[in-house]
Amino acid sequence: MRKREGKPTSLNPAWWIAYGVLCGLGAAGIILLLASPRRGEPVRLLPAPTRLATDTEPVVEIVPTPSATSVPTAAFPLDINTATAEELDQLPGIGPRTSQRLTYYLLHVPQSELDLFGRSLINLKKNTVLCSICRNVSESDPCNLCSDSSRDSKIIIVVEQPLDVVAIERMGKYNGLYHVLHGAISPLENIGPDEIYIEDLSKRLTNGGPVKEVIIATNPTMEGEATAMYLNKKLKTQNPKPKVSRLGMGIPRGADLEYADDVTLIQAIEGRREM
Repeated sequence: MRKREGKPTSLNPAWWIAYGVLCGLGAAGIILLLASPRRGEPVRLLPAPTRLATDTEPVVEIVPTPSATSVPTAAFPLDINTATAEELDQLPGIGPRTSQRLTYYLLHVPQSELDLFGRSLINLKKNTVLCSICRNVSESDPCNLCSDSSRDSKIIIVVEQPLDVVAIERMGKYNGLYHVLHGAISPLENIGPDEIYIEDLSKRLTNGGPVKEVIIATNPTMEGEATAMYLNKKLKTQNPKPKVSRLGMGIPRGADLEYADDVTLIQAIEGRREM
């Protein structure tokens, strides 16, 4: 019987040879891909004793790139008093490097000055009290501002923190008294009117001498504005006689109107004054 043309009954040996060559090339490519170093990793030659005598090419080893977490964090030698550096590191605005530099600086300070500095730190809270009138931080009760008879006792500025008193006094143009709240109303931080010294201000206005004006000088933040609105409502309900005013806000000196935001422009227009 005659065989049909175009359909061989068995494969040609050349096909088997080509198939074997392709399989060998594929296996070699996979081995080279697995053995090649990855991108970004340095290549290190192995020591001479670990090489094979029959190798013609040097053996390579993949060295992982060190990560950021594996870098030592100590920037200075730890042969000094690390306890001092750790304590300084807890201060606001002081990082590990700054605390190390301050520790090195204190090592070069004369012992007499260092003793004076240490005694000042020890007595910092021992000799500090809150004024029973204005709640400002002082070394005496009442403080030197409340006990100064030359100041105008009919005007009171209400501020959030004792540092605000320092800022206003540095100006040198205000001659009235102060009341420090030690915070602001912040519902997100669970700080209400009872957590700050608002009730002390109410008692001061009721039991103290006559007050002509109360200036609310809280910060222009959400918490400061909420505190100012609460104080305005409470003081006017308690005693409508004293004038309650808000610290003026608006365009700072030397600024351009085109760069001012909408809230600042509104406050500047509402707080305008006659020339």
